[in-house]
Amino acid sequence: MIFQDWVEWRGEKSSVVGVGHRVSGSLNNLHDKEMFLIIPGNPGLAGFYQEFMKSLHGKVGNPDLSIWALSHAGHHRPEVSWIPAEKTYGFEEQILHKLELIDRLIPQSTRITLIGHSIGCKIIMEIFKRNSTHSFTGVYFLFPTIENMVGTERGRQVYPLTTLLRIPCILILSLLYIILPKQILRTLLRRFLKDVPDSVLNTVHVLANPNYVNNCLVMAREELDTVLDLDTSTLKTMFG
Repeated sequence: MIFQDWVEWRGEKSSVVGVGHRVSGSLNNLHDKEMFLIIPGNPGLAGFYQEFMKSLHGKVGNPDLSIWALSHAGHHRPEVSWIPAEKTYGFEEQILHKLELIDRLIPQSTRITLIGHSIGCKIIMEIFKRNSTHSFTGVYFLFPTIENMVGTERGRQVYPLTTLLRIPCILILSLLYIILPKQILRTLLRRFLKDVPDSVLNTVHVLANPNYVNNCLVMAREELDTVLDLDTSTLKTMFG
């Protein structure tokens, strides 16, 4: 059974989606237990990983296993305006967000396996470098984005959207968000995303809010500017 909880972080509420033990009481319930922790890519909405978590939980075969996905700060809020004026968070802040939630919500005795997707893999590398409290029993990278992002063809295409074109794009999206009824937006998304599960469609619908798109672009700008040379030293520490 998939759950969604909201956790406080520096005055911001962010989403935790998961299977197994919930956030409430986690320091007791996860003591000496096994858990998988998913660090998303960008966009960083944990809702995108619901089907993956359900499948993984069933395959592992441990009924007491907990699997959490931590949404990035600012990428999903319990309440949000359509006006793109909410606080944004860069790549460094997203790293601190994950470190602080791990420290606050997960006991040190928990056997944690980290799963990173895309830029989430680079965040995991930073967690390994900076963590001083928890032990990690395993690490898995899914489509890792950990070096020279801006030098790729996709990086060169995206970079203008994160700089000169970011504000015009957000203003246009805001206008569409105002004039387009939500039901029509959902119908259009269903037409273009015909074969995706409802959980993915619902998450894309959430992501359409201009504040969330703005946060994604702000984070992407910092990723492109800072994720450059491959950190071979940290990889050797992690994988031997």
